[in-house]
Amino acid sequence: MWIGVILLLFGVIGILIGYLVPPRHVLLDAGDPKGNAYVDEKAQEYNTTLDMCKLTGLIFFCIGGVTLAMALLFPSFLTHYCDEESRGEDPAIKVPLQEDADKGPVSPLQMVIPASSKVKSVQPDKKSEQQMLTQTSSPTDQ
Repeated sequence: MWIGVILLLFGVIGILIGYLVPPRHVLLDAGDPKGNAYVDEKAQEYNTTLDMCKLTGLIFFCIGGVTLAMALLFPSFLTHYCDEESRGEDPAIKVPLQEDADKGPVSPLQMVIPASSKVKSVQPDKKSEQQMLTQTSSPTDQ
């Protein structure tokens, strides 16, 4: 994992150096009246080195990111090799207890609604002297 982090850091440093260091001018003014210019070969090499630094930094950054991602993902894919229960030579035999078999359904989704039950009203009974508002009539319309 630390190799991926180190490669990421080297990649970021290489990219920053490649982009933040200013390039040199390739054409040098000769100063003659004809307007001739000379090519500075050292400036060309310097600018090529900066471009290579950008490219190398980008490659290190990508390789470091892939290495770090693999280092973080592999343990989650390989958890069945690391189980402590499977390391023992004698596998444990699991037998359900009788108490667990006698219990009823655990969740409401497993419960069955009895077919012989009656539907009960949950609203209280209405008294005759109470007023009711309905959609069709209201006390102000009378």
